[in-house]
Amino acid sequence: MWSRKPMVNCCSLNLNNLAFQFTGSQLLRPDSPDDVSRILRPSRLCQSRSQQTNYRKCVPMFQSLLSITGRAALVAIFLMSAVGNKIPNYSKVAAYMASEGVPAPQILLGGAIAFLIVGGVLVLVGYKARLGATLLLIFLILATYFFHDFWTIKDPARLQSEMIQFFKNLSLCGAMLFIMANGPGAGSLESVFSKRSGKK
Repeated sequence: MWSRKPMVNCCSLNLNNLAFQFTGSQLLRPDSPDDVSRILRPSRLCQSRSQQTNYRKCVPMFQSLLSITGRAALVAIFLMSAVGNKIPNYSKVAAYMASEGVPAPQILLGGAIAFLIVGGVLVLVGYKARLGATLLLIFLILATYFFHDFWTIKDPARLQSEMIQFFKNLSLCGAMLFIMANGPGAGSLESVFSKRSGKK
């Protein structure tokens, strides 16, 4: 005859000194193979606590990694455009801007390079990211208006190409608006400073 004992709150028990074990309110019999396997393994409560601890440690690191990678991929086109094209080919780019009807191309090109570099770096590191996204958004709006005005083009082949460029810039504008509304996310200097100020 089995008698009911007080509930034991533990992860595992020794079978030599065990008549039975409770997990929650269920009676486990040591002469049952299924119950023996359940007795020897950690309880669900212990497993869930361990999983929750690992989850809390891994998720922020994973979020930071994804956020940093995403910001780097997002601003790569802006930084490369400034450093790899506009700065080394300043005169040629300014002449092309003048041919597209951009006023004061020499001055505006310098401003565009400053917007691209400053905005790209701010978004990348996640410091004053909303300001950086605003600078990039201004550049995108002006560049799209002057260089990808597909509605004025008659040639079908060029029309399709400029439409693709227009909607590419539109997507980037959406990304900038998202950062302006929500900030740079995890793995940013803003999040680091926010955590430090919260601990003080």
